[in-house]
Amino acid sequence: RMGTYQTHPFFRTRKECYIDSGQDECFYNRKYEGYSVDLMHLLRQDLDIDIRIINRGGPGWLSSNGWNGLIGDVLKSEIDFFIGNVPITTDRAAAVHFSTPFLTSGMSFVIKNPGDLVATTDTKEEVNRSSPFAPYLPPDPPSITPFNSSAWMSIITMEVMSIVTSAILWWMMKSQHKDDKGRFRFFIWLFFLILWITCSLLLLFSTISHIRSSFTENDETEPSVEFLLNNTNIDYGTYQYEEPRDLFKNTNDTLLKKMKVKMDNDKIIVLKSHYQGLHRVRNSDGFAYIMDEREFQYENLKSCDLMKIGQNLFTYNYAVGTRKGYYLNEKIDASIQRFKENGYLERIFNKWFVEGSECNGNQTTKDAARDERSIPYSVFGMALGIGLSIALSVLATQLENRRKNNPVKFTDELTPMTDA
Repeated sequence: RMGTYQTHPFFRTRKECYIDSGQDECFYNRKYEGYSVDLMHLLRQDLDIDIRIINRGGPGWLSSNGWNGLIGDVLKSEIDFFIGNVPITTDRAAAVHFSTPFLTSGMSFVIKNPGDLVATTDTKEEVNRSSPFAPYLPPDPPSITPFNSSAWMSIITMEVMSIVTSAILWWMMKSQHKDDKGRFRFFIWLFFLILWITCSLLLLFSTISHIRSSFTENDETEPSVEFLLNNTNIDYGTYQYEEPRDLFKNTNDTLLKKMKVKMDNDKIIVLKSHYQGLHRVRNSDGFAYIMDEREFQYENLKSCDLMKIGQNLFTYNYAVGTRKGYYLNEKIDASIQRFKENGYLERIFNKWFVEGSECNGNQTTKDAARDERSIPYSVFGMALGIGLSIALSVLATQLENRRKNNPVKFTDELTPMTDA
C-alpha cells in the first residue's frame, strides 16, 4: 500500500478518468499519473511486488494529537510507505525512516515576472509602474535584434537582392539610347538607389545602437529576499502554512528570522490551494507566494510568467518514507540508488519538469518571439523598393514593346477639301 497526495506534477488523477472512472484505462492504479506514480512503477518492477496506490491528505505535521497526513498513516500502519513531495525535516526523520533521496527541492518566494507587468491595450502597451516590482522591468527591446538568426537572414537576403536589382536596373538603363525611355529607366534606378541606401543606413544605425546598449551595464539586479523584507507594499501568501512555519522556526539565518517576524506581524495569507496562490500572484502586482521549487518549475513550464526570487530559502530532499524497521527498507534504498545510477530518475524528472517547456531561466522563447516581431521596417522598405522597381521596369519594357509594334505614322500629305 503506497500512500501519496494530490499535488501536481507528483500525483494527480488523469483527466479522462474524471469524466468516466469506470473505463479500463482508469481501473486500479491506471487512473493516476505523475512523478510519484512513475517512481512507484519502477519500484514495483524492481522489487517484484504488487503496489496499490492510496490517495491520502497531505505530507503530515506534528500537533498535540500526534502526527497526521502521510507520516501519521505510516505510523498507524494504514499505508506501508509513501512517495511524494514530503520534505525531510528533523522531526519527520525522527518519526519514520527515509530512503536514499530521489529528488532535491527547496522553498522559495515566487512573484509575477517583472517582464509581464506590461499590459497590452487596444492602442498601446502600458507599463504598470505602480507595482513594487516595476524597478526590475527589463529594458525595452532595441529596434533590431542583430543576434537573432532570422533577423540576420532577412537582412542579408534583402541586401543581396538589392545589389542584384540595382545591377540589373543599371544594365537596363545603359542598354537604352539616350532618349525619353532611357531617362525614365534612370529615374527608376535612382529612386531604388536612394531607398536602398536609406534603409541600409537605418539598419546600420539600429545595429550600432543595439550593440552599444547590449554592452552597457545594467545597475538593476533581480529582486531579493532583502528587497521583500524592506518593502511594505508586498503581501505574502502560502499554502499549508505549517510547512514554511516549521522551516522558518528551525532556521539560524538572521535574515530568515526577520522574514518570519515580518510575515507573522503582517498575518501571512494562507491559501486553500496552489491554484489560488498562483492565481493571486498572476493577478496582483504586489504579492509574493511561498512554494516548493519543483512545483514552481512545473507550473512555469508553459506560461513563463512567474519568477523565483533569489536562491531557495531552504533546501531539502524527497525520499520514500516507511516505518522504522520495515522489511523492505534496505531493498528500497538499493533500488533508488540503482535508479540514480541508471539514469531512470533523471528520465522521469525530465518528463515532468523539463520536457515541453516553452521557457527557461532567461526566457529565450519569449525573447525569440519578440525578436521576430522587431525586424526593422527598413527590411520591408528594401523589399518594397525591389518589388516596385521591378514592376516599373517591366511596365517600361511593355510600353516600349507596344510602341515598337504600333509605331505612330506621320505624313506630310494634305487631305483635299471637298466643296460643301
